[in-house]
Amino acid sequence: MSGGLREVYRATGADWEPVCRVIALAFEEIEVSRWLCPEEGQRVGMLARFVGLLTAHALDHGTVEYLPGHWGAAVWLPEPCPPIPDYPARLRDCAGPYLDRFQALDAAMEATHPVARPHSYLAFLAVCPSVQGQGLGSLLLRRRLAFLDATGTPSYLEAADERSRRLYARNGYVDCAPPLDLPVRQSLMPMWREPVREPGRSLLMS
Repeated sequence: MSGGLREVYRATGADWEPVCRVIALAFEEIEVSRWLCPEEGQRVGMLARFVGLLTAHALDHGTVEYLPGHWGAAVWLPEPCPPIPDYPARLRDCAGPYLDRFQALDAAMEATHPVARPHSYLAFLAVCPSVQGQGLGSLLLRRRLAFLDATGTPSYLEAADERSRRLYARNGYVDCAPPLDLPVRQSLMPMWREPVREPGRSLLMS
């Protein structure tokens, strides 16, 4: 199937729902997600609503890219970035009885997120579980990294597990802080990447 998925497209509002769905499906079984929502029958829906807040914001202020058929997606936000309007109330609607866990996640992420330099923040990179292992995550990632390199823009993310951490490390990211302080065995791992400047190539400052 991956032979037909090698294009990457810029998302619009019409792509919001399927993008949120594939991210929620891809993140369903990671430890942080299982802690955020222990009830398996509700987890994908809750994650999709939470992802939806950031994805909608990225459609307005950042970049959302996806694979054909919405088999994978990446959500990027510029930092600094305007706050999400009415975020506390909207988070409460998403999280329901697990609001305190989502708030703890936000607090841990905020405590670690670097603020000294403007950068691009990879909020989510996800590929549907049924097509993982075919290089599609790398395709999504490298498409945007080429632009960040050309514009001289560093980037930051939190790797969800060791598999994703290895993917990011192969693409120039390095650990930049201890794992987030959350009550899980495998927490999110902050990583930073400096832009790569090829010898002889001038940066496109746009």
